[in-house]
Amino acid sequence: MQKVRIGIIGSGASVEWAILPALLGPDVLSPPDSGAWWQRRPAPSGDIRYQAPAFPVVTALGELPAQIETESETASETQAFSRDEKSGKAAKTSARLEILGRMARDAALYSSPHALLREMPLDALLLAGSDAPIDCAALADLVAGAPGALQNIAPPRWIWIDGAPARSLAGLGAFARASSGGPCLWIAAPLRRAAAHRAARRLLERDGIGEVTAIQARFPFALDAARFDAAYAAFDLLLSLVPGGSGAPREIFASRHPDGAASVLLQLAGGASVSALFGAADMWNAPLPRLEICGTQGRFIVCESGRRMWHHVPREGARGWEPPGLAAHVSSANLSGYAEDLKAFLEVCVHNPAPFNAERALDGAARALGALEGAFKSLESGALQAIEARGAAFFDGGDCSVIPHAPVAPPPRNLTLELG
Repeated sequence: MQKVRIGIIGSGASVEWAILPALLGPDVLSPPDSGAWWQRRPAPSGDIRYQAPAFPVVTALGELPAQIETESETASETQAFSRDEKSGKAAKTSARLEILGRMARDAALYSSPHALLREMPLDALLLAGSDAPIDCAALADLVAGAPGALQNIAPPRWIWIDGAPARSLAGLGAFARASSGGPCLWIAAPLRRAAAHRAARRLLERDGIGEVTAIQARFPFALDAARFDAAYAAFDLLLSLVPGGSGAPREIFASRHPDGAASVLLQLAGGASVSALFGAADMWNAPLPRLEICGTQGRFIVCESGRRMWHHVPREGARGWEPPGLAAHVSSANLSGYAEDLKAFLEVCVHNPAPFNAERALDGAARALGALEGAFKSLESGALQAIEARGAAFFDGGDCSVIPHAPVAPPPRNLTLELG
């Protein structure tokens, strides 16, 4: 088991309630959960003998401002937060970091990412949730610049990013170019790895419903700039359910109700359609997010609140999957997908010195950001928006011309099972 030194930048709710509990608790020592092993965890008498590839050690915590300044800092800015800072936003940030530092077993606290990277040797840097928008391109420039070079401190080898890596396709291209040649990139997708969603993906991979013909979804938040990261995660999840080129977004139409709810209709290159409703309810009184994934021959999957999944097949009884509610070994980090994403990330940190999912992740991010940009434009104009396909040169700074979409394949026959 290899020790991995981790620094975390960000002090949002996901750090306190999911990331730190997953890294400091038994989740990282449990085997990967693909959706079929909810009730099997390592124990002295367990059925699975599993040796975790990595043992994470959280050594430093820091807060990330809205914009990273690249100029040299004063000596006072390189010091850890003082307990005497009790004014305004700095005091709130300091208090949050102190609480997180105690949770992380007295990890070092820093007032800026510059100081953290200059003074602390790290194997991996986690860019986690924050209250302010994150300039990921500036952070990639900062890490690639090796601010600790004068102190013989190498930059971290890996960056784990929770949330959208950019706020637009142009920003994603800048981020990809800034991070090339530097640390390896991992774009987290915890919503894809939520308990019900990973079980649904397992069924899709095993042809449980055939070809995906349509997806209907409801999400418990508004489709606006204030919830950009949540909207990005929602589009990323929806597009991930249709594999390959068939899942490339092609056209989108969005409209907003006077009460704030927004509806989206998205057409994919393979002929499948996605309809989504945002902000019609909240997660406190409804099992949201809710997904209905329709296949062929009358088969479909229903996922509720990322926790429950139902598999419906004509002439058969519906089958349901749900993790046990009172089992101490099933944590909220496991259900929400953070634990599974972090375990996959740590395994790659140990066994793959080269980028593992950077190219695929950037392609998926481009699809999600392109669909999200189209949704915002459609909300403003009230018209159908075409979504452009970007080539690999878009991320390399070369010719960014639009790639024509492949011809739309006829949708698979959606027939019920033969009754004869």
